[in-house]
Amino acid sequence: MAFVVELSAAIFMDHKVSRTPIQGMVLDSLRGFAALAVLISHADQNRFVSLDILSVGEVKGFIGALGVGLFFILSGYLIWTSAKKILPQQGGLWVYVVHRATRLMPLYYVNLLAAAILIPALGSHFVPEVSFETIWRHLTFTQSLAPSVSRALNPVLWSLTHEMLFYAIVPILFVIMQRTRLEWLILVAMLSMFPTLQKYASVFSPFFQNFYLFVIGISAAERIKQPLSPWAALATVLGFAFGVQAGLLDTSNRIAMGVAVVMFLCAFAVRSLSGTLAGAALRPMALVGAVSYSLYIWHYLLLNVMSFHMQSIFSALEAVGLQLIWFNEFLRGIFTICIAVTVATISYWLFEKPSMGSLRRQLLKARGV
Repeated sequence: MAFVVELSAAIFMDHKVSRTPIQGMVLDSLRGFAALAVLISHADQNRFVSLDILSVGEVKGFIGALGVGLFFILSGYLIWTSAKKILPQQGGLWVYVVHRATRLMPLYYVNLLAAAILIPALGSHFVPEVSFETIWRHLTFTQSLAPSVSRALNPVLWSLTHEMLFYAIVPILFVIMQRTRLEWLILVAMLSMFPTLQKYASVFSPFFQNFYLFVIGISAAERIKQPLSPWAALATVLGFAFGVQAGLLDTSNRIAMGVAVVMFLCAFAVRSLSGTLAGAALRPMALVGAVSYSLYIWHYLLLNVMSFHMQSIFSALEAVGLQLIWFNEFLRGIFTICIAVTVATISYWLFEKPSMGSLRRQLLKARGV
């Protein structure tokens, strides 16, 4: 019951949202922030950045969890919003499947191939565990249902199991939601948070531990129809503060999820902004958001390859008189982020854009949709 306050904020708001470029940029900026949060968390583990200032208790570890929590909430919102438009149409289920498959799968399988073959050849502090079980589990997106192999090929891919399971149940939820109220789905999400009930979910227990995050996104898609007022945003912040003070958010992970909910809901207040200045302020993070999937899926492998060749990187910087970058923690962090975003951008243009463009069109055309 640790997130009753945040869930309530998503449930009982009934507004109307109009689409503007700024509103799209706000959500893209959240995705960019989420990807950077996970990147920075793992970069700290590899000594490319330093988060020692956040090392009090368990607070340091919440940054990566915050990023993943935001990703799940945003998926709930964006996928449900898209499904509501697509599924009622003729051939809508096929369109939905093609959209989800071309969004996730091509780059994912390229990443698996690189993890199994390329990364060991390049040299890396993280060595993927290649076996029959790890391969078939990852090929079928079931790695997170078997904790012993969930992080065997690329540790960040565990979250893709939950994404695919959510994608799979969205059409079912859509049919159910035509015949029942949102509050029933909220109730199921709240019940799934109880450890005593999760045992009945068997191997799907890891998914149901995170299911409420997707439902928060669905709730927002159903109920928030216009930018929230500053007062509603303030109430969300105060609700989070109350949850911490009352001991409802009593672990690093719960605090991270609470912050993710607050950021997501407050974004609906920011979406009321307009004008050139607001667009200019959001654009850099929104551009990162556009390549956030590639950034998320490649960064861990990239960081471990860079860490393995750290001396060579320093020597290359020294050769061109830029060794200061390596000795200054802030500059080293910026350098690392720039390398990761550059790799993500290349990945986006090589794999994501073609799969969401020409491949998607071919698959839809083949079915006459």
